Amino acid sequence: MRDALNKGAVIKLGGQSRKDLGDWYFEPTILTNVNSSMELSHQEIFGPVIALTPFITDDEAVYMANDSNFGLSASIWTENRKQGLKLAGRIQAGSVLVNDLQIHIAQTEAPYSGYKHSGLGVSHGPWGVMELVRYKYINSDRTGLSKILKTISKPLVNNDIWWFKYNKNLTDSFRVFAHFLHGDTLLKRVKSAPSVLKAIFRKDYL
Repeated sequence: MRDALNKGAVIKLGGQSRKDLGDWYFEPTILTNVNSSMELSHQEIFGPVIALTPFITDDEAVYMANDSNFGLSASIWTENRKQGLKLAGRIQAGSVLVNDLQIHIAQTEAPYSGYKHSGLGVSHGPWGVMELVRYKYINSDRTGLSKILKTISKPLVNNDIWWFKYNKNLTDSFRVFAHFLHGDTLLKRVKSAPSVLKAIFRKDYL
């Protein structure tokens, strides 16, 4: 806070330690005239301090909020809840609350995590449990199923699409499957279906 005061910040409320209460007590404090040149704007403040920085546009506010190496939690206060939710998606923080604060810490069903230097991993909910799990994937071809498929189409079994060698026909097939599985509209997926069948029952490309 000393750096901010030296660079022009103004204490509007509080600003003093309370030694009469103990070594770890500090008055609730509000600072104005805060700008991005101050360390206060880029650090995590684990204390009752609010630094006020004016902004003109939403884009400017988002930029200032993200202009830090930390991103644990954030709050957006607005009368326009829809706009608040839209802005929340742009804030680089593990949790963003609209018109509220801190309640997520007690919501054990929701993930609690941070961006950037604000911590690694996730606690709470199934995500926290899965932090303790080691994943392993095991794959084994079903030989019986392969024999059945060979009676339908040998290339379907003998030419796995991801195997070397690669050529334009194979890369085109990958593209077709991508459109079929992940097309942004149902119409695009339906249109790609014939090409998918052609790719599955293709002739030997290799």
